[in-house]
Amino acid sequence: MTTLNPVTKMVVAAAISSITVTGLGLVGWLFVTVLELNTSIPRLGAQIEALGEKIEVLGGLADDNYRGVDARRDFAIRDQRLNALERRVGSTERRRQ
Repeated sequence: MTTLNPVTKMVVAAAISSITVTGLGLVGWLFVTVLELNTSIPRLGAQIEALGEKIEVLGGLADDNYRGVDARRDFAIRDQRLNALERRVGSTERRRQ
């Protein structure tokens, strides 16, 4: 077995301590990241569930189609308003004559 000179021993010791510190740093970072994910994932799951419920409610309100009954009602309301405006304009014109 060969013996290392003192300078080489110091370089090897520094490299090992650097690797150990770096390794501990990585383990610490990994631990913190896993903890953050464990708290974030349930929160995200709850938010996704709430969004899904809102989409279901909105989907039920829309009922997927604008039906003919709805269109007839809306056109009847429009026609009533137009007729009322025509009567008002007609009465105003007759008063001016």
